[in-house]
Amino acid sequence: MSVAAVAPAYAASCNRRTNQVLDWDGPNVTYVRTSATEAYALYDPDLTGPLPALRLDVKAAYAGNMKAGNEFNNDTSQTMVVQAVVGGIAMSGLGFMQATTSAAPTNTKGEPDGYGDRGTYTFTFGQPVSNLVFTLTDIDSTSNDFRDALVISGGFTPEFTAPGVELFVNNANGNGNQTTPDRWYQSVSASAAVDDTAGSNGNLRVKFAGPVSTFAITYWNRQSAYDAGTDTNQRIFVSDMTFDYKPC
Repeated sequence: MSVAAVAPAYAASCNRRTNQVLDWDGPNVTYVRTSATEAYALYDPDLTGPLPALRLDVKAAYAGNMKAGNEFNNDTSQTMVVQAVVGGIAMSGLGFMQATTSAAPTNTKGEPDGYGDRGTYTFTFGQPVSNLVFTLTDIDSTSNDFRDALVISGGFTPEFTAPGVELFVNNANGNGNQTTPDRWYQSVSASAAVDDTAGSNGNLRVKFAGPVSTFAITYWNRQSAYDAGTDTNQRIFVSDMTFDYKPC
């Protein structure tokens, strides 16, 4: 077969592809966890075909006394790890476990409880994507332990907010304090546990119309007090993603 015959077919396959699914544990996705703070996924749009894989890098960074994994030891085996089913939605999810080692919530004037200790999880696509949709799951809380709170970087629209999740507006920023979030999503109360596999009450589905190459989730513990004898471990998941993009 001549190169000329192959080229048009390859060019056609580079056309915009819609409703692509990055399934974290699917057959056309290779997920690699390189450390407790870094991982990447390779999405192959045509399996054995000629198209290049789309790379998605995921990186974690921590502020204050927040750390990856478990509070009471150095076990980080449950963060940056894919779970087969999350949020009662028959999808897999990438989990982020973190814990603050502070004895009490850290904050300064105008900050939400606990915001001084936080994790930021940045997602970067190798090619811009549009109509990006995914669900954040397991946004919940336990008394004197943790209360999930998070900010998603701009440009998204909430498509579904479960009853166990609320949008909170930070009125303190009306006094000119622009160093903290204007608004965030959080567990609806200080004690609203959700089963991470079957429970859907802590779900938040969002859409980025895009095109978007990167976004970030900033995540912290907004509980008003911590029990010294209980770990402050908290975890949320990012579900499989759907999107449109041009692979080459």
